[in-house]
Amino acid sequence: MLGACSSASDEVATGEHEQDVPRAELPVAPSLAWSVGVADVDDADVDGAGGSFVAPQALAAMYGVPDAYEVDGVVVTVLRGEGGSRLVAFSGDDGAVAWQTDLHIDNPDALTVEITCATTAIDGLLPCLAATFNPSDRSRNSELNFIDLDDGVVASTVPAPYATAVKVDNGALYTAGQDNRAARTPITIARGTVEDPTSDWMEEYFLAGQCQGSGDGYTFDIVNGVVHFGSVGAVLADAENGERLIADDFSGATLLPGRGFVATLCSAPQTAVVGANDGTEVRRHLGSHTWGAPWSDVSEQSPYLVGFEGIDFDSGESIWKLENTANRSVMAVYSGTVIMFGWEDDRPLVTGVDLETGESLWSVSRDIIATVDNTDGERVIGMNSVLNEVVAVNLRSGEVEWTLAVPENSRARLAGDGLLVVSGSELQMFSTDD
Repeated sequence: MLGACSSASDEVATGEHEQDVPRAELPVAPSLAWSVGVADVDDADVDGAGGSFVAPQALAAMYGVPDAYEVDGVVVTVLRGEGGSRLVAFSGDDGAVAWQTDLHIDNPDALTVEITCATTAIDGLLPCLAATFNPSDRSRNSELNFIDLDDGVVASTVPAPYATAVKVDNGALYTAGQDNRAARTPITIARGTVEDPTSDWMEEYFLAGQCQGSGDGYTFDIVNGVVHFGSVGAVLADAENGERLIADDFSGATLLPGRGFVATLCSAPQTAVVGANDGTEVRRHLGSHTWGAPWSDVSEQSPYLVGFEGIDFDSGESIWKLENTANRSVMAVYSGTVIMFGWEDDRPLVTGVDLETGESLWSVSRDIIATVDNTDGERVIGMNSVLNEVVAVNLRSGEVEWTLAVPENSRARLAGDGLLVVSGSELQMFSTDD
């Protein structure tokens, strides 16, 4: 376990990172396989008018972000209208409605039911949290529902009052949360089974209150036996027993596939701490900070990043360091390419840098690609929100290999053998199959 030290606060990372999951390879633009609209779903207004597809993740849905998950051949999203929300599932083969399920929870004065689902099933069941918030007494209630992917039937329900996030990894169920309505509230993480989500372990991790943040986002990762959950402050824990790996308050971490982690401590002076997967401290770097960006398809022998510097994990020696990094941010590390957002001569740029050498590989305008959420191992696949296109950019050359016109305000993610594109009014599956 790592002991006390200090650092300045970083911005809390938001969202979930899918590390090294099976995915499609898309050397060419996929073709439309099927499309379904809100109007194609029975009772689409959900007891009210103006239904829309939103993410099966409560924090994203709160901002109206459209999204869907492909889970074992079924595409799952949330259909929200003025009267409430329901889970809707479509066949991944042809887009036919597979089932619709309302998740109810006892909190009569709550405004709505918030739904957050895992992106992976366990024992043929999709774990989904249903939560309510009562503004009159600020009470929150949360239950974990296990939904049969074949027919949408809720097989079982268990209370989970602490949980805002749920994840499945290597056949184990993880839930986590932090009540940000009060200062210095602990982070709770549990691991277990469908029958008992806390059966393996459940721990409360108390924070010293040194980290700052809004609390309206979180990061939840599990890589190489390390659990990382962060909102206002963060925790790293051993996935087997829940043992805390860093005693200090820290604001965010990067989990290094096969090696360990780098975390930014919240107290001054600014410090990055490097640890092995078992929590053993490797070293610290003063005056530096880390990036909570996703890493995918990265060699265990590759350097890790502290600020804009590549450092050898074994020796701690600097391999390369970038200069003139004002207004730059590391957004992702895919297949040995560091992807950065930045500005040059008042132009917003996306830049690819070689992780091994620090060499600049390419730069393109953010008018071409504005998000870098997906990779197929050879390309970064994101959105051009100006032209309403999905864009595939080669990770090593920066060449735009293909574009795909999609509806306005869409979100894209790799799914099955193709690409899933979701807007508020339409869900589309694109495939490379002939």
